[in-house]
Amino acid sequence: MLPARERMNRAEFKKFSEHPHKSTLYNRSGTLLSTPSAEIKFSVVTNKKHEKRATARNTLRRRAYALFGQSGIVVSGIFYPSKTSYTLPYQTFKQSFCELLEKVKKNIPQNP
Repeated sequence: MLPARERMNRAEFKKFSEHPHKSTLYNRSGTLLSTPSAEIKFSVVTNKKHEKRATARNTLRRRAYALFGQSGIVVSGIFYPSKTSYTLPYQTFKQSFCELLEKVKKNIPQNP
């Protein structure tokens, strides 16, 4: 799991949403908004309309945090899972999410 210091709080989330240079990347797993940053700040936004069960939403959130933490990418980002990603098996979600992170590596310079 991603340490709490590397997850966005509400103030950082609001500041990020107002950032003018966000890049938006889409994938089967969901949508990732990201910006170059000097420190890692990441958030996962799950939707109750997509999945009613809190356990499924929390499982997906934990998976995304763990995979992002393992990637070693230094960016700020918000991940919005797609409706179908709640039912994907772990290996399929991992492959799809890692493809999304590879797109981030290609599109965002690592030195902000």
